[in-house]
Amino acid sequence: MTSLSELIQQMGGKDIAFVKKHQAARRRWTKEHTPLFARVCENKPEKAPALHLLGLLTKSHIEATANYEQSASSTQQMQQVLNETLGNEHADKFSNQSAEDLIFITHLWLFTQGYLHMDYSLAHDHAEQTQSTLNHELIIKRMDVDAFRTELMQSFYMGKEANPTKKVSLLSWFKRLFSL
Repeated sequence: MTSLSELIQQMGGKDIAFVKKHQAARRRWTKEHTPLFARVCENKPEKAPALHLLGLLTKSHIEATANYEQSASSTQQMQQVLNETLGNEHADKFSNQSAEDLIFITHLWLFTQGYLHMDYSLAHDHAEQTQSTLNHELIIKRMDVDAFRTELMQSFYMGKEANPTKKVSLLSWFKRLFSL
């Protein structure tokens, strides 16, 4: 059985720029989700591990979005205080872990969707949703929101390129996902 970390490596997920740059987020997520991934793979060995990864990332994205939204108000207030007392230069050193985790998971999730040759418009909607969720965070960090969404979609295309031989239509993917 392939471990979660090995699967991500085999698929090429570690080549995503955000994943390379934020190794701590990758380690946190992998450590937390390895036991669940192993159980799911053991319980449903007939399914491809990449499909299990997609399900795990979907679950993780929902949780990370909720976690970010729950702490957004207090984090934004803290960022404002840091900006006012320390100035932008030093306040920018503050890192919002829940935002970092959400961005990491979104990159890997979109990469996996591309790897499975899922529908572009669905991936784009997910990227747009994450951009909208993180809008205030992006403004605070003075990031271009369109460039952010483009970076997310770049992960989708990287996944597509990482698995060029496997073309799966959305209909056949859903049939396979919900069979058995």
